[in-house]
Amino acid sequence: MATLIWTEPAVADLEEIGRFISKDNPPAAEKVGSKIIREAENVAVFPRLGRIVPEFGNPQIREIISQSYRVIYKFDEEGDLVAILRIWHGAKGIPQLADDS
Repeated sequence: MATLIWTEPAVADLEEIGRFISKDNPPAAEKVGSKIIREAENVAVFPRLGRIVPEFGNPQIREIISQSYRVIYKFDEEGDLVAILRIWHGAKGIPQLADDS
């Protein structure tokens, strides 16, 4: 199993998702956040599980879809480290990644 890290932008994304949903439905916010976290933890076990992000074409930058959100992550060649880069809503267009991703 790879080591899983959450980048600052990914943590901020998850917090923002929780704040937004909790305005109308706090239990739903917790449920959505928990599901995203569980699915992100799954990629630490299977780093090649997600599809290659089509906008980037880099085989090490992949995504899984959790409800309306794209959980974008990067893994190293050996599969020892998985970094969650962003949690991007599908309606927001092309995901914005840090320059060093």
